Amino acid sequence: LRGARPEDSPSRWALRFVQSLENVKVCLSGMNAMSQVEENMQDMEPVSEEEPALLKKACGIINAQTAVPCTGCRYCAAHCPKGILIPDYFKMLNEITRFPQEGWKIKPAYASLAKGHGKASDCVKCGACARHCPQYIHIPDFIAMAAEKLEG
Repeated sequence: LRGARPEDSPSRWALRFVQSLENVKVCLSGMNAMSQVEENMQDMEPVSEEEPALLKKACGIINAQTAVPCTGCRYCAAHCPKGILIPDYFKMLNEITRFPQEGWKIKPAYASLAKGHGKASDCVKCGACARHCPQYIHIPDFIAMAAEKLEG
């Protein structure tokens, strides 16, 4: 994507794509900095005929490097009886999957975070978390994977 449009951020690509869909009339984006508000207010041209193929290729690369398709919404975490920081651990699992050579710093960061909260291996597989996941992720399976990779 950077090769095709080096000036466009990933969020700009996303907005351009969504605005190109036939039945989309309004597109809202979550923002947490004034620079993001300013970027999102700029005029955007729709994706060209060639660009959907680039976006599909980029998605394939990202999906191949992602262990858990968690968006970090945190709906699951409030329902965990063990206080496991599910989205945080999934983020770390994705990091160590994407960059296994970085385990030397990811694992200690996990251990530090887990001291004040439930560890991934504390999961009792009750499924309370999964019932609240808008992504329909079977969280207990991925928490077990996180325990294996982050605690092992």
